[in-house]
Amino acid sequence: MTPEAQRDLVLEHLRRREQIASETRDLLAERETAPSSLDPLAAVDVHVREAAEDEFFAQQGRHRYKTSDGRVLFLTPEEIAQRRRARSHRKKDKGRFYGPASDDRRRRMLGWGFNIGAVLLALLIVFLILH
Repeated sequence: MTPEAQRDLVLEHLRRREQIASETRDLLAERETAPSSLDPLAAVDVHVREAAEDEFFAQQGRHRYKTSDGRVLFLTPEEIAQRRRARSHRKKDKGRFYGPASDDRRRRMLGWGFNIGAVLLALLIVFLILH
């Protein structure tokens, strides 16, 4: 590598490092000016926004519904009842999970059952032959 190419490579590296450092400083400065989640006024803003949303969607006949993963949806009473019914039925079906692991277990248990049955049949045949 020629000295000029090496110098250009070093200058390019330094320019990229400075660009990354500048972007990092900008992000940190932006984060410092952003409202903190611990700020009491930010919490008030959230409550005001939620109250405004509730009022707006109540006019449309929709109610706030929070899903199991934390999302907030505004659904009609019929949709909420349908989700509750589906959830109550899902709980009954949670007893057993038949997946690949339980299939392997079932296959091994059947194998052991057949092996034990074969041994017992062989012992019965031996017992009948000897007597």
